[in-house]
Amino acid sequence: MKRVIAPASGGSQRKTRAEGEGTIRPFKIRLADGRVVPWREGLEGTVTLFQGRRRVTIAGKSERPTVYGVTRREVGDQLATIRGDVKDGVSPKAGKDTLAAHVAEYLPVLQRASNKPSAYRRNEELLRLHVLGEAAVPGVPYIGNRKLGDLFARPKLIDDLYSALHTCRAHNTIVHVHVALHKALQQAVAWGKIPANPADRVVKPKLRKVNIQPLDAEQAKHLREVARDDDLEAFWILALTHGFREGELLALRWCNITSGDMVSVTHSLARAKGVNEYELGQPKTDKGNRKVRLSAVALKALERHRQRAENPSRDAFIFTRPGTPFPLDADRLSRAWWALRKRAGLPEKTRVHDLRHTAATLLLLQNVHVKVVSEMLGHASIAITLDLYSHVLPDMQQAAVDAIDRLYPDAA
Repeated sequence: MKRVIAPASGGSQRKTRAEGEGTIRPFKIRLADGRVVPWREGLEGTVTLFQGRRRVTIAGKSERPTVYGVTRREVGDQLATIRGDVKDGVSPKAGKDTLAAHVAEYLPVLQRASNKPSAYRRNEELLRLHVLGEAAVPGVPYIGNRKLGDLFARPKLIDDLYSALHTCRAHNTIVHVHVALHKALQQAVAWGKIPANPADRVVKPKLRKVNIQPLDAEQAKHLREVARDDDLEAFWILALTHGFREGELLALRWCNITSGDMVSVTHSLARAKGVNEYELGQPKTDKGNRKVRLSAVALKALERHRQRAENPSRDAFIFTRPGTPFPLDADRLSRAWWALRKRAGLPEKTRVHDLRHTAATLLLLQNVHVKVVSEMLGHASIAITLDLYSHVLPDMQQAAVDAIDRLYPDAA
């Protein structure tokens, strides 16, 4: 349908425009004496917006956004963009929020949806410190005060942030910053604030693989002997022999030991806040909820630990802060590990988490099937196990070659 529009000034020419195309006219300004006159070098355009046959309204009023430009084509292109965005479900006021305002709206939603308190806190910290700029570092172009529309139009602003962060932050930290920012901006897309995620159009930093440094078999045996008289012997042995995560062990209660030699992993300690506060979350992955059969060496260490605890109740935590029923906190665990590591003569860079890597590596070298090892560790998929412990594969391949030679002995 075409509408016939009479020219603003006299004349016989008549112009037509399509319904919903909008109106373009000279941009008018108000002078000091109150007169309204056209601005000779500018045009303004307005359009009534529709989604299908429904008129777009805000607070019960028809929405007629106004744009400005120098040429009719420039103004017409802006109106066409707005009409296209509305057709795609994007608000006509999209992009006007600053990133900081959007993040303030997004974080409470993320917190309610998250079943892992530590994961939420990590996302909040990454955005607050490295994107919004609370821990301001000179020379870093933080983007918290940038409007979402600016980021959508100029994704290079995000690239510039990452480039500057590379001068003062670890590479893998920037990878995690990108993941957190991408999620926040994706929610802005879902809420109709911007038509697409600008973080999809930047140079994505890739996670660098960290070379793990597990103990060898002799070091592992020596550590077991040194830990024999340690108050946390059972913790070290469970990590060393079965590869449990730190948070999983700290969240264990005596009732999780079932059927004599099985342990059920159902929670992970997110953070022990204070003397009488702690948070329990879900294990790191869905497959982290698992049952693991314990070895004789682990069961004996647990029995000695139970005797030291003077037969605690079934609901009591296995590893507690001295003199309290509350779970051991990460700081005390770290201090205990530093002392044990020194007594065992292990390399200074050996972490508690390396005991998990040691368990996996030694099991694979003993030809335990990688699927079984993956299930024991609670990995989300066997591919993660294969990728993490690819350093073991050459030795395993030699075992495979030896098996083939035994199968075909006459080939020699």
